[in-house]
Amino acid sequence: MAVAVAACATIPQHQIPIQEVTSWKLVAIEGEFAPDATMISWPRVNDDFQAKEKERLPAGVVEDSGFKRRRLAYAQAELTERLRHTMEPVRASLTTGQRPVKIAVVVEKLVVPSLAQSILLGAAMALVVGPVAAQQKSEMVARATVTDARTGAVLLAYPQRFVQLPSGDKLLSIGDDDRYAKDAVGLMLRTYAKDFGKWLLKQT
Repeated sequence: MAVAVAACATIPQHQIPIQEVTSWKLVAIEGEFAPDATMISWPRVNDDFQAKEKERLPAGVVEDSGFKRRRLAYAQAELTERLRHTMEPVRASLTTGQRPVKIAVVVEKLVVPSLAQSILLGAAMALVVGPVAAQQKSEMVARATVTDARTGAVLLAYPQRFVQLPSGDKLLSIGDDDRYAKDAVGLMLRTYAKDFGKWLLKQT
């Protein structure tokens, strides 16, 4: 099973007492792409969106004026869905508090090779540099904030993190029944959410 790996740089522990953190109630989790994102390449979601657009647009029309806006909204909805799924352990730890908070994750870079790239280019490169070096990697850079859901005040800021997966989307998943077990972005977010949860809840 491919495992996503986060950059090993140490993130300083935040200074809010754990008693205060556990007095929060997580009411919203949202994902978005930074306006100045350096690179966003998510073939699975792009292909799904293109298929939906073909059903919606008149015959012969490839794009209309709202195409890019709808594509971004669709990708952000898919990102948020995966975030909410992978952040479930964090949500479960913050259900009984009184202060409502929101977690927002901003993705600054997301690169996922398509299945075709992984299979065809990987096979070609393997002949030259070997099977390990030829792997097509997925990469994500993201940061997060915890804000007061009522006032919008920032309570905590989780610094930029780099996460890498040594593959793209998978055809099969063995021994993992998670619904995103074959999804490269879901797997990277799983690692991101785990590290974020440990940092937020001051777990070792």
